[in-house]
Amino acid sequence: MNNNTKTNGFFSWICTALIWLVFMYSSIIQQYIKISNAMLILGVGIMLFYFLSYTNEPFSIQSEVTIECRRFIPFMIYMLLVGIVFSPALSRHMSQWITSIEYMLIMIVIASKINRTGTESFQLMLLMESIVLAIVFFLNPVKHNNGRYALSMEMNPNGLGMSFCTGIWATLYYQSKKKVPLSLSFFLVGVFTYCIILSGSRKSIIAAGIIFILWFLFVFFPSTKEKRWGWGFVYLLFAAVIIIYIGNYLLDSYSNSTLYARMENLQYESTEGSRNMMYRIGWNMFKARPLFGYGFQGYSYYNGAYSHSTLVEIPVSGGIIGSILYFYTYFISIRKLIYLFRWSSNREDLREEKIQIKMLLILWMAYLFFCTCIIHIYQFGSFIVFGLIFGQTNYLERKVTGTSESSDVKVSGCKYIK
Repeated sequence: MNNNTKTNGFFSWICTALIWLVFMYSSIIQQYIKISNAMLILGVGIMLFYFLSYTNEPFSIQSEVTIECRRFIPFMIYMLLVGIVFSPALSRHMSQWITSIEYMLIMIVIASKINRTGTESFQLMLLMESIVLAIVFFLNPVKHNNGRYALSMEMNPNGLGMSFCTGIWATLYYQSKKKVPLSLSFFLVGVFTYCIILSGSRKSIIAAGIIFILWFLFVFFPSTKEKRWGWGFVYLLFAAVIIIYIGNYLLDSYSNSTLYARMENLQYESTEGSRNMMYRIGWNMFKARPLFGYGFQGYSYYNGAYSHSTLVEIPVSGGIIGSILYFYTYFISIRKLIYLFRWSSNREDLREEKIQIKMLLILWMAYLFFCTCIIHIYQFGSFIVFGLIFGQTNYLERKVTGTSESSDVKVSGCKYIK
């Protein structure tokens, strides 16, 4: 290996490390130490070292930027123009647009790095973030006035719960690949679920349930059939005992928690209360300007609060055209994963790839649910997860079918954490 290749690998490692740092800063560090323009500085560093990693080879958007990310760019260009022309509060629109562009660039870098090398450093990042969050959370929980807990009074408990959700997925991802023992995996899932209960996040506990149930039915349970009958039965029995034991403890915690009271009120809010009203307001705003929308933050400008839903915010912000551009990215990714699942379903030599495809589909199911209660386009964590999904999907496509949307991508890459 020549020195230029090593240098490119070093720059790539620095880029990955900066992504870890900006992710940890946004979710944990800034709750205690706020550094002026830290996100911007780290973001510039990520892009700088990303392009420096191409010192010895030309950069091609066609080969390095995944098809999903390329389809996301027209949406952001469209939203810029819509906001300039139609936004009732141009400064708010532009501020949010710039923030979302910064998040999008990091998403593109993550997807590109996974697509090139198949690195699992970002799955590990999600897991480590949740472990650190749990440790800090247990050591110093801060109780909000509504009885919910977070790391600080400024932190949204829903965002905290969402982080633990992705931590549950990352734990089960590594367990499915036999890199984390079953007992440790269930312990971590139990810890993260308990933290979600303390956060009082209804959306996160539901998403966590979606992830765990789908994983158990479509990943774990089929894996027991691959074992010899006796060992498979013992393995399944062992899992059932752990689930029952941890489940009983979590149920006791849940029954005495703020989350329980909030879940009791969920049906009312969905049919008559504030959540239902948000959808009604969004629908009326969409009907008033269906083609182009109001630009980013248009909903909150007129109503004084966020819509708390991607399914509301995108149509209100971008109208019919914006909605098609945005959700088409979702469609491309999910369709590709379903295609890969079918392609690999009867291939015994693609067992590990099938597991990864299933896990990505499970993650998609959770994030589709989050569309009803989270504004993905405003959430940094959502861009991180989408970057992971888009990058790994394209990498798996190349491994499973031998082709990809970018057939000229070079598989050989930098030797950072894999």
